[in-house]
Amino acid sequence: MWELAREFVARAKSSPDEIAVVDASGEYTAAGVVAAATELAALLDTAPGGSPTVLVQADNSWRTLTAALAVGLRGGVVAVFSRHATPSEFAVALHDIAPDVVIADRESLAHWGVPDDRFGEESTALGGWAVRWSRSPVSDVGRWNGGIAIAMTSGS
Repeated sequence: MWELAREFVARAKSSPDEIAVVDASGEYTAAGVVAAATELAALLDTAPGGSPTVLVQADNSWRTLTAALAVGLRGGVVAVFSRHATPSEFAVALHDIAPDVVIADRESLAHWGVPDDRFGEESTALGGWAVRWSRSPVSDVGRWNGGIAIAMTSGS
């Protein structure tokens, strides 16, 4: 993720007005995506700190890309997770991935049953999405043996 984030930041510097994302809500420039990713990376640095494992709602939007870049800027591991996943699938993801942070819209958080006792701290980023984390120390990303991304989406 770090390499992808670094390359995307360089691309945004050389072509800031280049359209990086077109989704259902509009078009987003490379510079705009990097600005949002940098803001989220700063939140991840001051909130949970370290290089977190972050479970992000996968919705084929600027938010998913931006969150992945932010996690890369922090040297973390991103786990994209379908907003259509069931609460039991989320429970499996919590067990298998043990994320330090969960980023998603509030409807998905409620549907999945994100536990308040585990992710009791909250902020907002990415145009209204919730960023939830624990006060526990961030887990060591070394547990992923060099892995940078996890996908638990429809059909995976």
